[in-house]
Amino acid sequence: MSEAQGKPVLCVVYEGDGSDFSQIISIYLEDGLARPSLLEGGSKIAKLVETAMLLPNDKSANPYSFVLASSSGSLVNVLVDSDQLDEHDRCVIVAYDGASGYVERGA
Repeated sequence: MSEAQGKPVLCVVYEGDGSDFSQIISIYLEDGLARPSLLEGGSKIAKLVETAMLLPNDKSANPYSFVLASSSGSLVNVLVDSDQLDEHDRCVIVAYDGASGYVERGA
């Protein structure tokens, strides 16, 4: 971390176990840099690295609701399996907005 001193952007990556969506990325910006919204920034990163990413869904009270940023940068609301997340710390998508049977429920 001492090497990050004076750098405008710091990206910390936790590798996880290699399963889908197991990496956690934290990005820190120097004061004074324009900060895009989480969804805007996340979709740009997903497109840049050509991979899908799960982002927090701040518009939902449901802790199992996320926003999936695709490798094309498009965004869609998804639900993850509550048991997999709670018991195994894994994000397994079980439904997405627009799919038959998708119902957003509160916590």
